[in-house]
Amino acid sequence: MRQTQLRSFYAVAKLGSFAKAEEYLHVSQPTITKQIKDLEEQYRVLLFYRQRNNNRLTEAGRALYQYAAAIFSLEDRAKKLLISQGSLISGTLNFGVVSPAAAMPLIESFYLKHPGIDIKVTTGGSLVIRQGLLNGDFDVGMLAYRDPHERLVSLKLEEQPVVLVVPNNHPFAQRDSVLLKELEKVPIIHREQGSTTRTIFEKALIERSIVLKSQIEVGSREGVRAASIHGLGISYVGAHELQPHESITAVSIADLHQTSKSYLVYSKDLEAVPIIQSMIACAEQHQLHLAQPVDP
Repeated sequence: MRQTQLRSFYAVAKLGSFAKAEEYLHVSQPTITKQIKDLEEQYRVLLFYRQRNNNRLTEAGRALYQYAAAIFSLEDRAKKLLISQGSLISGTLNFGVVSPAAAMPLIESFYLKHPGIDIKVTTGGSLVIRQGLLNGDFDVGMLAYRDPHERLVSLKLEEQPVVLVVPNNHPFAQRDSVLLKELEKVPIIHREQGSTTRTIFEKALIERSIVLKSQIEVGSREGVRAASIHGLGISYVGAHELQPHESITAVSIADLHQTSKSYLVYSKDLEAVPIIQSMIACAEQHQLHLAQPVDP
């Protein structure tokens, strides 16, 4: 088996078509087709069910794809290790985050230290970011919970209270704080199931036997915020994730004491890589900054 054959197979399997693989690999489609055909003939297997615009993997293809993904992930990590040695003049940091707003102070600190490093920020849910770290798609990630996975390290960055995001035309916008009980008959906008902030909020409601009468679910942090901006209801977010807008006001929840946290997460396999070490140093500097007393 030649690496070019395996790489062509992997590209088609990952992207779903020979045409996309051609664009991705910068190799002609006939060459890709021949490499995969030679691979199939050499081992007397069928890797794809070939259909127009729909190349599905066979059972053998799915098994080979798992091995190929692991091989190229390790290869990519080896390249990152070599490239990142030295003065960190060039390279790319792939950062997966659940909340762009919460990650920006850390990204700013890293960028000021290493302006030659490209930073690619990808947003997604906690499960997507976690899996991306395990797959090697992300160098570092930011999650709202400490991940107990044996291959991941979680470094706590900060914790903030959960606050309400209230449309300015709502009576609550004129108050400093609100009790959870007062939300019973108010339209509430939730994130999707699995959101850490939603878990905190709903746990507090259950503990107080509070049942909400009106609820809306929006599958992203940005979407929830937009819904409140348009006056559809009251949402909630960790204070460090709040993005201000002229149409909304942040209001404290007086009896919600559990905090929303953020963690820098990275793979143990990459812990010694200089670009990861630098991000860890930025995180530690951020922690020290938060620990400093604020002047009155």
